[in-house]
Amino acid sequence: AFSPCGTTLAAASSDHTVTLWNISDRFGAQSPFDSKIERLITKFKGHQSWTSDVKYSNDGKTIISAGDNSLRFWDCSPDQRLIRSLEAHKNRVCSIACNPDGVSFASANDHFIKIWDIESGRLLHRLESHQKGTRWLVYSPDGKTLTSMSGDRTAVKLWDTQTGNL
Repeated sequence: AFSPCGTTLAAASSDHTVTLWNISDRFGAQSPFDSKIERLITKFKGHQSWTSDVKYSNDGKTIISAGDNSLRFWDCSPDQRLIRSLEAHKNRVCSIACNPDGVSFASANDHFIKIWDIESGRLLHRLESHQKGTRWLVYSPDGKTLTSMSGDRTAVKLWDTQTGNL
């Protein structure tokens, strides 16, 4: 995931971490493989198994990572600390999406989509989603609709983010 300002990149990893890279010099490089382009800033550690997804909050101050059955919130300031951890689902969380409204975000797997308040971590909606699990989530540009795709990629659903209804 690119930071909103485009200067850092957060990557989910099979080593249970989120790796944060400085990519601010990439446009001035002679080659896309120039070692000056990408500099490791830090690795956030805390998930018990591979990290499946990572997103920046809209203000770029927080990274949300999904792995095992949890969500972790990481501070992007120089402190680079764990802010909060949520045991979000019964099974692996495979997808997260931040609402453009900056107020909420969604996570998915185990046949449920959950919509959360980004500041408090409070659960706002629990949506029964796809029979084959949910593989992918994305918000509409206005934040009023959440789109989900089934784990077997055969169905797409559009959810009203205010009511939680299809």
